[in-house]
Amino acid sequence: SVFIIFSNCQNPPELIDQPDTTSHDFVWTFDTIGVWGSSLWSEAYIAPNNIWAGGEIYTDEPDTFFHTSTTQYNAIHWDGNKWNLFKIGFYSFCDTNYLLIPYPARAIYAFNDTDLVIAHYNQIVFMNGEERVKHECVDVDIIKIWGPSINNFWVAGLDGKIAHYDGFGFTIQGSENTQPLLDLFGLDRDHVWAVRGWDYYGYNNGSLLLELVNNEWQ
Repeated sequence: SVFIIFSNCQNPPELIDQPDTTSHDFVWTFDTIGVWGSSLWSEAYIAPNNIWAGGEIYTDEPDTFFHTSTTQYNAIHWDGNKWNLFKIGFYSFCDTNYLLIPYPARAIYAFNDTDLVIAHYNQIVFMNGEERVKHECVDVDIIKIWGPSINNFWVAGLDGKIAHYDGFGFTIQGSENTQPLLDLFGLDRDHVWAVRGWDYYGYNNGSLLLELVNNEWQ
């Protein structure tokens, strides 16, 4: 069937000059970060010249403190010209204040140009740009972070838990889920979701979508 529609308009709308359709001719640049054993697990895009990524990065420089043949980092930052390596320190046990070590960073999230959080298991470090501000502990095996501000965000974990930070501390928000969560995303403080599927270790625990309703996950 063919439908033909005729329209008569005495005052045709003004044509707006808009950009033409973009092409698919992209140019990808590959940067090699670190040596064998390095991996990046999370990234935080702020601007073309301000990008963070967290993970486990090794260089071939000997570490004179730990007496190893490589030096370990856990974050990188793109400043528009090059990738800069960072050691964001975490404790061996979260409730101790002894010997900061750049353990692998599994989650990183930027709220704006300067406010940044980076996590290792149940520890989370608050950053102001490249400066460490403070360190918090939370009973969640953190894998994802999302929120509208550094004083209002959620963390989701491989243990199935979700916690909310209100600027003063973390509060566990309960749900019936006990399986690993894979992602966390929202539009604002009243519209937040978490998802479960194939877990971190490759096991299928069944798909699940959790929604935050009146401070409870359903």
